[in-house]
Amino acid sequence: MSDSIAMYLCRFPLNISYSLSYSNVETYDTIIVKITRNGFIGFGEATFLPGYSDETPEDAFRKGKEIINSISHLAAIQSESNKYYSEYPFLVTAFNVAYEMIDEPISNIEYQIPIIALVNGNGHDEIHTEINNAISSGYDTIKTKITNGLSDEDLHRLEIITNINAGRLSIRVDANQSLDSFEIESIVKKLSNYDIALLEQPLAKNRVDAHKQLDSMLPFPVMLDESIYELSQAKHVVDNHITPLVKLKLQKCGSIKKCKEIISYLKSNDIDVVFGNGVQTDYNCALESLIFKACSLTLPGENIGYQKLEEPITNLQIETKSGVQSCQSDDITIRLREKSVTQNHIKEF
Repeated sequence: MSDSIAMYLCRFPLNISYSLSYSNVETYDTIIVKITRNGFIGFGEATFLPGYSDETPEDAFRKGKEIINSISHLAAIQSESNKYYSEYPFLVTAFNVAYEMIDEPISNIEYQIPIIALVNGNGHDEIHTEINNAISSGYDTIKTKITNGLSDEDLHRLEIITNINAGRLSIRVDANQSLDSFEIESIVKKLSNYDIALLEQPLAKNRVDAHKQLDSMLPFPVMLDESIYELSQAKHVVDNHITPLVKLKLQKCGSIKKCKEIISYLKSNDIDVVFGNGVQTDYNCALESLIFKACSLTLPGENIGYQKLEEPITNLQIETKSGVQSCQSDDITIRLREKSVTQNHIKEF
């Protein structure tokens, strides 16, 4: 089998659509990178979410073609793609992970990690059902999103969630940068009375230092997400005591190795890490769970994107029970189901 690089732009259907502050997600728009070397195959995934980063699926696919065409030998793919990390972090991570999966193949893909449950419902009855289901299913942490800034609708919904929850579960609230137009004092006034465990990325990603003031004024901690991609950014958080929590996802860190380095650095400096991406296939979900396990993380993970897929794209049997995501497999490698890629790709190179 000859050495090669293939790339597929896919649209994987979901079993349910959901809303964020900056987009409505109905499919996973995903680039799959497949690298073959000496008969071994490695895959990388980049699932795009416009608004979270500046990357778009079409533009990243175009750049991926340019990168592949520019190299004269397979070993150059990492050094060449890394040149574009600042503009295309998801794409570059996919290239690097595919190569890593050949260089350092996984020898054990068994794991068990705690995960969160989502509360997406609107209205008392829907929210009541979701929270009670989470409790009866063994979860101890739920997550919800603010989608309209600090609108009366969002605040009323938070009130319903906290009242129904009545302190039984830890509540994470993701603002997805949607509070950036509000004065910090206004955010503090409107949110301080709610039973919130943490507030994720309330302000724009380029306003890192402003989160420090907000964190100091709220009765619960602030967590950065969209602001943190690289080790240098993590060091800025540590050196300047910005927030006590950072959210990380594999596909923005550049590679598995770099992801582990950032987690290790943050942990060694007493910054708690929430790990995992809710918008990705079961492939990256499994890789994140293995990183979670290797780095001895403890806070419930958010890598639950596999739950939204109509059908898995890998050979893995990922299960969720009692608030725990687990996987056991006789295979020593994670393989993609070729049918899933061929049926759902809209472009290939």
